[in-house]
Amino acid sequence: MITESGVRELRDGGTDFRCRYDLVKFGSHGKPIYICVILVAGEERVLISERATASGVKAREFAIWPGLFNFHLELGDGIPLTFHDDLTISSDRTGNTVRGLRKTEA
Repeated sequence: MITESGVRELRDGGTDFRCRYDLVKFGSHGKPIYICVILVAGEERVLISERATASGVKAREFAIWPGLFNFHLELGDGIPLTFHDDLTISSDRTGNTVRGLRKTEA
């Protein structure tokens, strides 16, 4: 697990990392909802909120707009995102799709 503060520390410290956005469910009005997985040093870390609630710690969930876009622009890995018809997201440094990011079952 990692918080936004942890991602900010990775960026500020010059640590190489990647962001993966997994489709986890559909919210109100059928809008896709994603979680962010940070890949650093061969390890996957799910982005969580800064604070735990009475129900514990949960993965931070994003709608595409404005949440996912804003997070990726502010704290993401700087790699362009490609959105596919099946609502998966992929990316690489050239802007070409190199692999579909896996869709997790809700």
